Amino acid sequence: MATSIKSISRSRPRRIATTLAIVLAASLVGLAANLAAASIGIAGDAPARLAAGTLDTAGLGRLALAGAALLVQPLIVVALLLAIETWAGPCGRSRKDRHLAWLVQCLFITAATLLTLAFGMLGIIPDRPWLGAGEAAGPLMATLQTLAVFLLAIAVADFLRYWVHRAQHAIPLLWRFHAVHHGPADLDVLHNFIHPVEKLVNLMLITVPTAFLVGADGGTLFLLAGFFAIQGQLLHMNVPTGYGRFAAIIADNRFHFVHHSRDPADFNANYAGVLPVYDRLFGTYRAPRGETLPPTGLAEWERPSLADYLLARQSGASRPRRSGIREA
Repeated sequence: MATSIKSISRSRPRRIATTLAIVLAASLVGLAANLAAASIGIAGDAPARLAAGTLDTAGLGRLALAGAALLVQPLIVVALLLAIETWAGPCGRSRKDRHLAWLVQCLFITAATLLTLAFGMLGIIPDRPWLGAGEAAGPLMATLQTLAVFLLAIAVADFLRYWVHRAQHAIPLLWRFHAVHHGPADLDVLHNFIHPVEKLVNLMLITVPTAFLVGADGGTLFLLAGFFAIQGQLLHMNVPTGYGRFAAIIADNRFHFVHHSRDPADFNANYAGVLPVYDRLFGTYRAPRGETLPPTGLAEWERPSLADYLLARQSGASRPRRSGIREA
């Protein structure tokens, strides 16, 4: 269902302002949860001690709390943003599969959390990073270095994500699991599904290389994970929360809905998750058209069951969406 940006922004300016404020609050909740997870024990030596069998009961409890924080954070963010969509989104918009969608979200987020914890126990963060800086002199330089590493990690991770995302649309096996993400019609936050197999691929091809290249510490990496998770949810919001002129720098939902569009002219476009400059550099940028969010979804995923989501099975879902890009 298309969402008119102009009509809503004119008639409900206070609602839009409040919506953006709640989005900011959801972002702070998410980042706080990831920071709590890092401080509780994930970023320390708890994973290594658990792998070595030397973790005591208190340490195991802290690790469990950290895992719970990582699990609850995305569910809180989904619930908050879903409330915004219900309140500020298209009038009369309803979904009959909300119970199924919540179940799939809980299962997929749990799987993603377990995979993230498992990768955290592998000790993938190098002592001597290739691109990261050394020890900073003084608190100010340490803060600036942390910020620089954080921004560098975003740029590196989104560059890798861009190419992995393109591969997921070009390789049939990868597309089978990525099609779960593209399947739902009338895309929204609740139906922003990431299959565990796709999560595993992203961890191996995006998270691990970013950790080796940038060499951020555990706390920075978990804050980075929180940033990408929240940005991913904002990209799929079915409300007019575009970033205006800033959308040229940071991807917004209008940019990303073009990627999910049913229009074949939009296939193979707008792969970046944060920095649209990558699409511009590699010829896959397509500017949003008009003042509406385009229809989304795949015909093969009209009425999926829980088994369909878990097994990534639908007729025709193994055929990648491939098309040439026309000039914007």
